[in-house]
Amino acid sequence: TTLLEDDRLGAPTLVISGPTAADVDRAIDRLNAISIPRTDTVNTQTLYSPNAPLFDSARSVRLGDLGVPTQEFSGRRFRAEFQIALPADFYAQAYGNAQLLLDAAFTAAVRPGSHVDVYVNEQIASNLPITFSGGGLFQRERMQIPLRNFRPGVNRLWLEVVLDTESDARCLPGATLPAENRFVLFDSTELSIGDFARIGRLPDLASFSANSFPYNLDGNPVAVVLARQDSSTLSAAGTLMSRLALANGAPLPIDASPASVTLGERNVIFVGSIDQVSSSVLDQVGVAETVRTNWVVSASGDESGEVSGSQEYDNVLERFRSRQVGDSPPPPGEPRLDQNTHEVYERWRGSVQGHSSLYAIVEGFEGWLERTFSINFESFRLQEGRRSLFEPPPRTSVLMAQGTGPTGSAAWTLVAGRTPEALAASMTRFTSDAVWNRVGGQAVAYQVASGDIERRDIRSFSFIVTQPLSFGNLRMIAANWLSINILPYALMLVLAGTILGCATALLLRRLGRPS
Repeated sequence: TTLLEDDRLGAPTLVISGPTAADVDRAIDRLNAISIPRTDTVNTQTLYSPNAPLFDSARSVRLGDLGVPTQEFSGRRFRAEFQIALPADFYAQAYGNAQLLLDAAFTAAVRPGSHVDVYVNEQIASNLPITFSGGGLFQRERMQIPLRNFRPGVNRLWLEVVLDTESDARCLPGATLPAENRFVLFDSTELSIGDFARIGRLPDLASFSANSFPYNLDGNPVAVVLARQDSSTLSAAGTLMSRLALANGAPLPIDASPASVTLGERNVIFVGSIDQVSSSVLDQVGVAETVRTNWVVSASGDESGEVSGSQEYDNVLERFRSRQVGDSPPPPGEPRLDQNTHEVYERWRGSVQGHSSLYAIVEGFEGWLERTFSINFESFRLQEGRRSLFEPPPRTSVLMAQGTGPTGSAAWTLVAGRTPEALAASMTRFTSDAVWNRVGGQAVAYQVASGDIERRDIRSFSFIVTQPLSFGNLRMIAANWLSINILPYALMLVLAGTILGCATALLLRRLGRPS
């Protein structure tokens, strides 16, 4: 067994050899027996150091233990970054708060209007304004961080301090030279998370990327179905299973040639090009059938996931728009000339006014509800709405979607690319920590060229029991579910109030009222 460093191979390559094929198989089995011991941390050394502590229940950790020492600062914007990890069955996205107990100080040079911000997974989650002058000392100052900003797996957090001073406003010559320190962050600052609900969900790609959930639960071999038995598809599947082994701490047992009649009752991972995936699999994981043509045609000629076919895509889009208005496309390089300005104006005014007035008011109100209370109109539904299928953007490099099998008791996960070669080339980037730790929802579409990930949120799911259903755990599960489903919660309150009123009236009728 040798690890080779050769520029022709493009990356460090592990070579396993032996006198016979049986010897090679035994060497591979010995490698498969290697596992990462389970501790109270998650291995993140390939990207971050130290390892991210695992919050599997109530826990508090000092920033000093997260790799953030006491730091003094003399500039305008200060930033300290750290990571934590949450279990795959973390279920507290709709209620509760974490707390950052801030220990810091600032000098009299810092003016009101400065502020301390906490970001979680690239989204601002908490803000502490500095409202007084003359300097100050924060001692365990509480900053509430809503748990809805967290996700299963590794979470990236950073503390950002924006300082406003008179010298910065004047920006005198030499002001950028090293000056007296104006802010200090102490390593005694503490991140604290209380108890939270523990129950798994299916589908949930965040849990899948966190530790291969739910494929790691029963210990049975995972059925891996390849769309085509070629080197590119095998390469993509091997990269994916290696990433899942790293997340799980040990390789998952694999059944590479499962019987088709048993797939409906088994946890399955499908890997391959999108045009070779059956319609039944697409339907089970919630992906639209039209992705076969829209994705492939619009990105044709781009085998690496880059935007080398952007000109062809733009031409197709322009021809489609021209057909919509009933005109032939103009010659390449020439602007579109409309003969009747009044007709074009009326057409645009009619299409825009259709989305104004009442619709705009309702849409604005829903946006206000979501910004203020983190709820939308979906929360007021008693029953699941009409099922809609996910259609990734045309320039998607890797599509990952998860659903349930035909029996509803097993997990089906699809990982697809436009072609086997494009999928194999993109999987290395997709499984890197910087991208993998952003995977979540019911489906994701990753674009190699831009690094963007488009997520489809989970709209319906089933629970998977992972922890004992104690009274405390059930209470927190119910709190989170009712926080998401507001209308059932309101109806339960009305029903409880009605029962209480009727019981009170009946009791008073029998016993009478006290004089």
